[in-house]
Amino acid sequence: MFLLEFMDNRNYPRYWVLVWLLLATPAVAGAARLGRSRAAGLAAAGVGLAAAVGWGFPAVWYIHRHRLPVVAALAAAAGEGPGVLIYEDQLFSFRNLAAISGRLPVDSLRWTEMERAGPRIAGAPLWLLAEQPGEDLPCPASRVIEFDCRQARVWRLSQERFLHVRLVKNPVLVARGGHPVEFDGTRRFVWCGAHAALLAPRVSGPGTLALAVEVHPSLHDVPAEARVAGVRTWSERVSAGPRVIPIPVPPAANSPNLLWVELDLGAQAESSGDNRALALRIFDVSLQAPPHTVPLLTFLPQRDSLLGACAEAEGTYALEQLGNPPRPAAWTGAHAAFSFPAGAGLVGIELLAPSATPAVVVVRLGSGQARVTVGPEPVTVALPVPPELARAGRVRLELSSTTFVPGGGDTRSLGVAVGRVWYLPANSLPPLGG
Repeated sequence: MFLLEFMDNRNYPRYWVLVWLLLATPAVAGAARLGRSRAAGLAAAGVGLAAAVGWGFPAVWYIHRHRLPVVAALAAAAGEGPGVLIYEDQLFSFRNLAAISGRLPVDSLRWTEMERAGPRIAGAPLWLLAEQPGEDLPCPASRVIEFDCRQARVWRLSQERFLHVRLVKNPVLVARGGHPVEFDGTRRFVWCGAHAALLAPRVSGPGTLALAVEVHPSLHDVPAEARVAGVRTWSERVSAGPRVIPIPVPPAANSPNLLWVELDLGAQAESSGDNRALALRIFDVSLQAPPHTVPLLTFLPQRDSLLGACAEAEGTYALEQLGNPPRPAAWTGAHAAFSFPAGAGLVGIELLAPSATPAVVVVRLGSGQARVTVGPEPVTVALPVPPELARAGRVRLELSSTTFVPGGGDTRSLGVAVGRVWYLPANSLPPLGG
């Protein structure tokens, strides 16, 4: 019974080898006894050997000529020098082999050790080594490298273990109070309870850590706060639905330690058919603090697009197909605003007003502004990010517009339609005169 149990246990593929070794001797002896001759035993042994070689040799030969994905991932992390590696517990044998052989020059700890050591973990870069799908949150500061083996015989021999791994440089992790990663369609997210802690890459200056979240549907007007390295930097009351939590990273967070962020909500709730106590789920993260910068960013005034960019919109209607040719855009009222991650560089917005009367629009970004008249043809307005906003890591782009009422049953007071909003980092701008 013990052997049968492990033969069907997909979590322990190495026991297959043990089972075959244990069964080989009695199988040959049984064949010899049934055949009442030594020749029958030898024949059975020969057939078994041929079957084993035919079944296992191609896989063993492939592994001999190619590094296993886990081994290749460890080598990739080691190739960038000292750092900190967090690895899933089931990969400890591979980590131990690399460390003992002197091929892993990074400090390392298991996933289950992270919660206890979190605030004291120091070093850079931070690495995560995990089997798919991994536990990291989507973040532009992270770099994901996937290693896999598609050789069918190897997959059968290993029972699909250790052959598809995810190595993430500078991941953002829910180190405390989180649940395993889940998917909403193709979007990753992690449910968190009322008290959660995030581990993020080390920073060397102030900025903003923005979380695109959805508060549990049963929570309304709940107090929430965030602390960075023990210092409270954000507090607000939150209610059910999607939103962005912009957590300022103070200068005091500049230390050898990784960024430790605690997020507390005043309540949590259960869902129908789910007895977990949940407060919110985190979809995306944006870290805008040196040395981490936001790459090229673009989004539409629509829920999923906004969340993916850790952006928020105020004063807009639902996305429509507007203009000729039709393009996705959302009408605003007399005033609208967009908040999103940005550093030094340019912020732009696409505007159009497919109406009988052109719209006069004032676009403001900090101390800078532009005044434009917008008609049916799209107009792009771009403004440089003021230094004080660039240092904060998050900007607020505001619009003021003349309005009209379409009529024909549509009583909305409409201003201007907004298409894409984008941010172009300073290091992506062409040189002057180029």
